[in-house]
Amino acid sequence: MSYTRTEKRSYKRHRIVSGLCKDCQSRPKIGFSYCQRCRNARARQRSRKVAELRQGIIAHYGRACQCCGEKNILFLQLDHVRNDGASHRRQINGNTYQLYRWIITNGYPDTFQILCANCNWAKGIYGYCPHKKASEFNIKIPKKEIWNEKPILATLPLFDGSAEFS
Repeated sequence: MSYTRTEKRSYKRHRIVSGLCKDCQSRPKIGFSYCQRCRNARARQRSRKVAELRQGIIAHYGRACQCCGEKNILFLQLDHVRNDGASHRRQINGNTYQLYRWIITNGYPDTFQILCANCNWAKGIYGYCPHKKASEFNIKIPKKEIWNEKPILATLPLFDGSAEFS
């Protein structure tokens, strides 16, 4: 027997009021709408969906690091070209899934690129990737206030190999 959408919602509301799991009608822990088994199933389903979206986005943006050419998908990450990722996530109230959905909905904007973990980290910390000259990155990315300050690493003594360790 097939239920209409309104009937399904009505049954789900009744289960919630009764304190039962929304999906399987077993008793969940206090404070939860779903039992542990259904929560685990939903988490697995969400992980698969995020992985599918990630693969599609990486395929659209070129399947390789834009800086060094790394192609192993385990190392690839999505990068905001203008380094405004935190403010963008706050703006869309998003986690990874919502960010991926936003990118797809907005037609894969050119404000994103694929970088490997090393290049993405270096770009976030130093403002440029060591694979490219700083001048090449400064053309594409506007400088931020923090980058104009004296680099932290410049104040550290350099190891020249003359010191002996015991």
